[in-house]
Amino acid sequence: MTAQHSCDMVVVGGGLSGLYAARLLTAAGANVLVLEAQNRVGGRTLTGHFDDGTFVDDGGQWVSPGQDCIVALAEELGVRLFPSWSEGATVHWRAGRRIVSNDLFLPEDGDAMGATRQAAAALATMAESVPPEAPWTAPRAAEWDAVTLHDWLRTHVEPMAGRRTLATAIEGVFARNSAPTSLLAALFWIRYGDPLTPFLATDEPGPERRDFKEMGCCQSPVPLAQFRTIQIYPKDLSLDWRHCGPQG
Repeated sequence: MTAQHSCDMVVVGGGLSGLYAARLLTAAGANVLVLEAQNRVGGRTLTGHFDDGTFVDDGGQWVSPGQDCIVALAEELGVRLFPSWSEGATVHWRAGRRIVSNDLFLPEDGDAMGATRQAAAALATMAESVPPEAPWTAPRAAEWDAVTLHDWLRTHVEPMAGRRTLATAIEGVFARNSAPTSLLAALFWIRYGDPLTPFLATDEPGPERRDFKEMGCCQSPVPLAQFRTIQIYPKDLSLDWRHCGPQG
């Protein structure tokens, strides 16, 4: 089946990043076309619903303290936020043992919190030299990109629990990484995001929040998706790109 569509810009992927890019391009006056392989928009922001009206967010549901841009966007789009459920104990799984504790670390971990805070401060200082708009231009970019995050943690954080905690905090945003996270990628996220806030904040940073309590996080992309969006199937797709000049 052949279809023809004309546009100024094509955005591949209708996740939050793709939709926001389309929003910015449209605001700049471009005629934008979004291509999406799924039969929905939102990418990782997917919510599963149950017959009793409850829901489970499968990804991309949290808005953390300090993420002012996404909070402002939610307000602009009319997406309501509510405090995330964070009360309760932590379940640790250690060497086949299930341990329930109210603390992030167990007594057997020693001063894991101190080591974690110290390493978090060092990483935050390193991240200051990473430009968010072009991380590959950082003075030590090549060096840091040749080392994995886990290599650095093994060298600088003695308690295993501390290494595990920092790796989880930093890598959680990457979801299904196909390759080990480089130190440069981790520093970019530290510079641009907030994974180390719990270990660096001197005051209570505030609660994690989630969006649209009644509907789940998958509703966030809907107000953004005011663009022409075409469902495509990459394995069957053959695109014939034709660039037309000012005369068409």
